[in-house]
Amino acid sequence: MVGLNPNYAAGLFLRHFGMTPTDYLTALRVAHAQRLLLSSELGVLEVALESGFGSPSRFYAAFTRLVGESPGAFRRRLLG
Repeated sequence: MVGLNPNYAAGLFLRHFGMTPTDYLTALRVAHAQRLLLSSELGVLEVALESGFGSPSRFYAAFTRLVGESPGAFRRRLLG
């Protein structure tokens, strides 16, 4: 839509934000999942789907990689 080659646009994004567009989107989804885990009573699977992850395994992997603990451990640690 903006007339840029997709590879060029991805390179600009990487230089500006320090991460790929995919990594940025994943970080946004994990941040949304963190908010849902702390502000709702949704189950972890529901949080994964509501946050835009297509599968629980991708959600768990991304969440654990970025947060350093599983979604359940994150919720238990902060909510008791």
